Amino acid sequence: MNFPDDHGCEIYEGDANAIGAAIAAFDWQALRNGTAAHSFVGFPRFISGYYFDWLAEAVATVLNKPEAPDAGFRTVAGEDGHWGAGVLSKDWVAAVASVPTKDIGHLGRLWRDAYLQQGYDELEDWPEDQLLDSLHQLTFLCMEALNRDADVVLLVI
Repeated sequence: MNFPDDHGCEIYEGDANAIGAAIAAFDWQALRNGTAAHSFVGFPRFISGYYFDWLAEAVATVLNKPEAPDAGFRTVAGEDGHWGAGVLSKDWVAAVASVPTKDIGHLGRLWRDAYLQQGYDELEDWPEDQLLDSLHQLTFLCMEALNRDADVVLLVI
């Protein structure tokens, strides 16, 4: 597989079918230059796809609201058990979009704490400073998705 190696996970905003087709074709340039997706955010390599479950929990805590369900996660590209890309729910997108900028640092710490609570034997480093820019970009991407009524697709490798 010819995956980009500069990020751990990527999130794209635009039409899910166009994004899925570009991912399936490994057309990373189209996903990043606005051709297949309006915008994208890359997360540091230490972030794994299943960590986003804990992000939803952290967002709910910051907003002091119930966790936004990610029901209906529709896969648009992937290979079972190896990698995949799926559409995040509109509720999830709206919740992330509503995180105030002033709370991004707190969100990152809550996300890290949720990771640490899992009690893995070998904990990866979680350099918070490398994550903050991606979290800022993600909230903006989600706001844009709501404004355009566009899909948000999470790629996990």
